[in-house]
Amino acid sequence: RLGWYRPCGRWKVLSHYLGKFRGVTAPIRIFAVLDTDRVCSVYAYENRTGYYSTLAILSVVNGTRYIPLIMHVYWSNSKYDYSYWLFSMMGGGRPTKFAYTAGWNGTWYGYPLVEGEVRERKYTYVSCWYPYGYIPSNLVDLGTSWGCQCYHLGWVNPGLWYAHWNVELGRAIIGNENLVKLLIASSNEGYLPAFYVTRCSGSGIQNSIELKLADGYINVEKNVFNPLLDYWLVLFAYEPGTLDKGWQAMYVYAPMFWKAYAPEVVKP
Repeated sequence: RLGWYRPCGRWKVLSHYLGKFRGVTAPIRIFAVLDTDRVCSVYAYENRTGYYSTLAILSVVNGTRYIPLIMHVYWSNSKYDYSYWLFSMMGGGRPTKFAYTAGWNGTWYGYPLVEGEVRERKYTYVSCWYPYGYIPSNLVDLGTSWGCQCYHLGWVNPGLWYAHWNVELGRAIIGNENLVKLLIASSNEGYLPAFYVTRCSGSGIQNSIELKLADGYINVEKNVFNPLLDYWLVLFAYEPGTLDKGWQAMYVYAPMFWKAYAPEVVKP
C-alpha cells in the first residue's frame, strides 16, 4: 500500500569544501542528498521501484534549530493505491498539544473554514464524538485500554505549518507556498488532503503529527502531481515557554521560509 512506503536509499553527506580545500571540514553548513527511485515499506520490510523517484536535499546549519529539506518527487507511473503521506513526525508521547493552520477557505459539514485560521487542541481531549473540523470516518478504536482515546484523526484544508509541543519543547514542520499549492490541487482533483494526529499505537502513546496529500483509495495521476511535487519542508525545534498557544514561539520565525517575505534585489 502507498501509505506504507517511504523513499528508500543511501544519503550522501557533503561535509567538506571542494577544490584545493577539500580536506577541510566545513564549519558552518553541511548538506545531505538522497537521490533514489526506490520506496520501502516501514511495516512489511520490503522495497521496490515503479512508484516514484525522490531527490531530497537537506541542510544542517551549525548553531541553528531548523533543518530545511527541499523535496523533488517524480512519479514514474500512475497508481491506484491507498493514502499518500507527505510526512509523519513522531512525538514519543511527550507533546501535550498540537496545532495547524488552514491553507484555504472552504466549508466542512456546513462549518466555515477560513484561510490562516489556527486550530489548537490537546491530545487528550478527543472522545467518542466528532468535534468541528474533523474527518469523522477516521475516528477509530484501536482495541487498546485507551478505547476511544486511542485515535487517528484528520483535519481538512491543511496549510503552511504544523506543530506539537509541551511547556519545555516544541517541534514544527513549516512548509512553503509550493506545498499549499500542491494541497489545494489535490483538493481540486477530488482528493482529501488532511492534517492528521495519531494518539497511540499498539505499543503505547505516540502523539504524532502527519500530513496526507490524499486520504483513502485514490488514483495518483502522474501528469497532475508531477509538476507540483517540488516543495520545502523545514523541521523546526523551539521553546514554547507556555502550553496555551505554544505554537506562537515558532510562528515568529516561520516567515524566514516563505517566498512572500523574501528580500527583493532591485536596481539602484
